[in-house]
Amino acid sequence: MSLAGLVLFIPANLLPLLTFSLAGYSGENALYTGVLALYREGFIWLALLVFLCSMLAPLLKLLALLFISAGSSWPPLRDYVAAALRKLEHFQQWAMLDVYMLGVLVALVKLGDLGDLGIANGIYCYAALMLCSTLAAANFDAEAIWLRLDAMSPQELPA
Repeated sequence: MSLAGLVLFIPANLLPLLTFSLAGYSGENALYTGVLALYREGFIWLALLVFLCSMLAPLLKLLALLFISAGSSWPPLRDYVAAALRKLEHFQQWAMLDVYMLGVLVALVKLGDLGDLGIANGIYCYAALMLCSTLAAANFDAEAIWLRLDAMSPQELPA
């Protein structure tokens, strides 16, 4: 699931999520364009927070899940996997894909009467990314990984 999420991460963040036509102006919005717009308007801290919660933390979470899952069987990576396992909790607390999706849905409902709003292809990638991220976290058993790491004998570890 984490590998599928990583494959979906780029199109989910770069493809347009919404198309709109309001008061004679039409355009498309992607996730990264929202961050850039906040930054350009002078909301630097808010842009940083949106970038952290909607782009960076989910990416780090998926990368950590993939690394932990793949590396937990290799004794030379034991210490790195343990460190990644400790950091994973922080990434999970900051990765808020579902909150951003809720914001998109609220925008669709609230702004629908003002003009033409449509769903673009990126929203499907984003929904699939959110599903993959949720399933990867739900199926991840940190206790089993810790037990596997503890079972590695010191002889298996490099000197």
